[in-house]
Amino acid sequence: LAFLTPPQRLFYGQVQGRTYANMFGMIERYIGVKMLEVSREHGLGDQVALEGLVRFDSQLRLQPALAERWENPDDRTYVFHLRPGLRFSDGRPLRAADVAASIMAAKQRGWAVRDYLRAVESARALDELRVEVRTLFPYQILLTKLQWAFVLPAEAVAEPWRQLRAAWPG
Repeated sequence: LAFLTPPQRLFYGQVQGRTYANMFGMIERYIGVKMLEVSREHGLGDQVALEGLVRFDSQLRLQPALAERWENPDDRTYVFHLRPGLRFSDGRPLRAADVAASIMAAKQRGWAVRDYLRAVESARALDELRVEVRTLFPYQILLTKLQWAFVLPAEAVAEPWRQLRAAWPG
């Protein structure tokens, strides 16, 4: 907008930035609610971690979540170090295998977040607390997408209907 003065442009940009931050916050809350609805429909309501490896804070800065840190050994590989001692609501420990299974299931089974994970080639557990995520090509924005890759127990991801039948009364 050429007719604005430099201070007006700055103010306009700040307002626009805050609008985007608020919009992303609303989208994040909406997706969280939708994940709760989906988990209840599939009998996983008491097992959903509803947390990704990373998250955004209120200022849209990337923060650790399930992962306490990460590194990039090369431009297509991310290694995430999980926080020790994390557990699902049923008491099961969170393992790297749960993270890898959840990321790959979301990508392969057409879950609502699959579009965020299209660049992921593979996810695998390196040990109990480290997971490696490889991309198909250098993808610098992967971390911003992984906040939507919510983690479920690997057993529930592998055979969700068996989990549901086991919990069904009668």
